[in-house]
Amino acid sequence: MDLPPPPASWAPPSVDFVRSALPSLPPIQDPELARQARTMKSSLSLDADGTEKRELRAAELGSNERLEWPGDVALHFYISDRLQAVVPRATVGELSDLRGRLTSNRTFSHLSWHYGIPRELIFSQRDSNCRSSREEDQRIAANAFEAHWGALFASGDASLMLDWLDQFLKPTVIPALDHIEKTIDTEYDGTSGVPQKRPRLETGDPVRELADAEHRTSSGRRTVTERSNHKWIDEFKPGQRWCSTLEIGGQVVGMGTGNKINSAREVALEQWIETVLPSSSRG
Repeated sequence: MDLPPPPASWAPPSVDFVRSALPSLPPIQDPELARQARTMKSSLSLDADGTEKRELRAAELGSNERLEWPGDVALHFYISDRLQAVVPRATVGELSDLRGRLTSNRTFSHLSWHYGIPRELIFSQRDSNCRSSREEDQRIAANAFEAHWGALFASGDASLMLDWLDQFLKPTVIPALDHIEKTIDTEYDGTSGVPQKRPRLETGDPVRELADAEHRTSSGRRTVTERSNHKWIDEFKPGQRWCSTLEIGGQVVGMGTGNKINSAREVALEQWIETVLPSSSRG
């Protein structure tokens, strides 16, 4: 399947892979499970008149959310198991770091895209007409990837995942694995037989390392969210308050503070609105 590259706004995978070298994704043979793996909960949550159903339990049980959970568990378990053979001299911390990169939503979303899964998802008409954030798009794609494996597991054949992982966890697919192994060999203390401590696992990809650093920053005290025509800069200031800055066209047009990001953004947005709307038009 010749697919276009993923959206440019998507955050890169936590560890890069060679698209052309990816092993084939095993198909879901059971037609009912195949449909469930692609069915979003929202498509089952509306009545015929478009109103949301009061009881959503059946919608969740019939959607890919029910398959996402076992798929996530299985991927984490078997990737953990296989990594011990792929990098046998890695410490527990290094194995955990590498597993975290491989199983992140960022990595799973790109794998999902390259296998064409997002194109097959079944949404409600309402959701199909709504724009979602980059983070939400990647989360949906990653969850659908997990649901695909959950469906395969529900079919009772774990060997499909093991075979796929044996082909996926190779330097020809993930070049960083070769660099990681060489780095471990270099930093291995042959006298004591104990690996020297390192703050983080190095993948040998400076662009990816920078992206990871920015991602860690966005999860902490400062986050930058860019859209096509505006940008939010949110920072946690001393005194346990958030400060949000709204930029449009490279110019700061509003600033606000609050106990939560949304509260701070609301103040900044109101400040900008006051500058562009005449007082007579504001309520």
